[in-house]
Amino acid sequence: MNRALSEWDQENNEEAAELLRKLFKTNPHDNVGAHHYILAIRLGFTLAGFEDQFNKANYYNNELNNWFDEHAPRYPKEFDWWFKEMENQRM
Repeated sequence: MNRALSEWDQENNEEAAELLRKLFKTNPHDNVGAHHYILAIRLGFTLAGFEDQFNKANYYNNELNNWFDEHAPRYPKEFDWWFKEMENQRM
């Protein structure tokens, strides 16, 4: 995760996204929030811009999840597998 965030901070967005995708695929419950970062990269955020918008005193609130739910459907190749996985786990 640290390497991915470092790559993103250095504007190596594709390298950062690829590292985050690997992390996300190996941990679908995504307790580290890789899916949020992937979406932010796809939407053109910088790491600093993302943190400024969503990091509330070292805490990410529901605003981040609402933002993800609103924008993630625009990227089905990134997230459809995950939405299906989460739906299957609810059954």
